[in-house]
Amino acid sequence: MLNIRNYNVIKFPRVLQSVCYLLGYTREEICEDSTNKLSFKKVREIIGDETFYQKMAEYKFAGPKNSEFREYEKMAFLKKNLELEDDQLEQYSQTMYKLFQWAQMAIELRSEDVTSRRDRHEELKQARETATAQAEERKVKLDSALTEAQA
Repeated sequence: MLNIRNYNVIKFPRVLQSVCYLLGYTREEICEDSTNKLSFKKVREIIGDETFYQKMAEYKFAGPKNSEFREYEKMAFLKKNLELEDDQLEQYSQTMYKLFQWAQMAIELRSEDVTSRRDRHEELKQARETATAQAEERKVKLDSALTEAQA
């Protein structure tokens, strides 16, 4: 059986890290210098600030994001970062568990939005190609009809 003390030291900071990345904080703002290790001192200051909760409340999962994404802000990284066992997390801390659930839901909704926008784009592209092909076909028929009429 996994000892929860050892487990939380390794895995649970990833929840805070992922939530911060989703909210737009950079690695430099939440991690120790030149590492990917979460700095609890830095995160404590961020969480103590009202803007953290305001960013959570105003998080927009839908729509295109125009900014450049760093590798650690991409959904694949965040999903992998949150591969945890919920029951152990819930036993460890209800607050951490709620943050975990929020992050999972945000990632899921964001992924669904990206997929639906990509599918819609493909549908529009297919419709445009079909319309172009039909227009070419009509033009060919019209040209052949005009040629026959002139002959």
